[in-house]
Amino acid sequence: MAYVRNIFPSREELIACTKRIVDPAPFEILARGVAYAQWQEQQKVEFDGVDGYTVAEVFKDTSGFYALGLESDAHGPALVIRGTDGFVDLYENTDRRGVGYGQFEANRQDVYGWLSELGEVGKRADIVGHSLGGALAQWIAADFTDGVGKIDELVTFNSPGISNTYASHFEPDNATAVTHYVVNGDLVTMAGEAFVAGQVQMASFSDLNLLNKHLLPLLVPSVLNPSTGKRRFQPSDLSWQSFGSVADLNESSFSYKDEDYHRWLVGMQVGLRSLDLLYPGVFDSLVPVPAILKHRGTTEAARRAIGEGMRRMIPQAFIEAKDLFEWTAGTAGRFVLTLKEPAHDLYEATRITVQEDFNLVVRPSSIVIC
Repeated sequence: MAYVRNIFPSREELIACTKRIVDPAPFEILARGVAYAQWQEQQKVEFDGVDGYTVAEVFKDTSGFYALGLESDAHGPALVIRGTDGFVDLYENTDRRGVGYGQFEANRQDVYGWLSELGEVGKRADIVGHSLGGALAQWIAADFTDGVGKIDELVTFNSPGISNTYASHFEPDNATAVTHYVVNGDLVTMAGEAFVAGQVQMASFSDLNLLNKHLLPLLVPSVLNPSTGKRRFQPSDLSWQSFGSVADLNESSFSYKDEDYHRWLVGMQVGLRSLDLLYPGVFDSLVPVPAILKHRGTTEAARRAIGEGMRRMIPQAFIEAKDLFEWTAGTAGRFVLTLKEPAHDLYEATRITVQEDFNLVVRPSSIVIC
């Protein structure tokens, strides 16, 4: 692992640090912006200064997976994969096999079909994704290149890792370049067992709101958030470290040196211990959480344990019943449950209308309607 510099580099310097002379900034707009907007096939992409792409394929299903197969004479093809964008995706983040594995497994054949068709005419696609989308990009790249499949650039932003097994399947010789953009202090990147082989560009900036370490753009001044119509702005105090491999990032003992992250862990520890003293036995199981979140290995183990618990309480079929309802992100971080036509019809068919003088008496052994 080689330390390169501690000031924000120019775009030209970032390009020089990568294996291929390509401006990485448009990849960030694709991953953080374009992927989260709604598109139709054959639609021209014009978003935050990125243009020249046409939507060739839209991949989506009930698991929450959403990706775009883009084609461009100027830029070449790109597979752009959306990250977490609702309750279904949050459920996928806890898959015991790895973050997003269920979505990958359900959609791999359709995606591979498109990538293979490109290969038949001598084209390679860039694969990009942010957050959950970055994990899905790694699952797909690892599996597709483990054979005759070839890709152009694999670029992830604020991604978690995937499983050691799949990460080891990735064949670097079948990819032009791999770059993982991560942020010092981003909890999401602490999840997963391993990242596929490639370079790591680690950004650092000061912000006690740890969510900003996951969401704010790193390479461009700002990115439009399609869900809210508002812009997210690049931090003003960015600094960078460049690593030639993912070796240290993949260590189970990997830990951040970010002061904001450790302040949060200390604050969480003090708060949980105080609650445990005030309410003995109620919060005792949560007291170890800050220590768990210090390292990759323990964070990933906790993620899997949470996933096991969620799947015992909430069946997958219920989460994926999108023909009945849909979870969407609302304002102020709330999730909105919308009943679709079949569920609404069921509600109407079973709705009970009563007279104004209706009286309901509840007794221990019976319900009496008068």
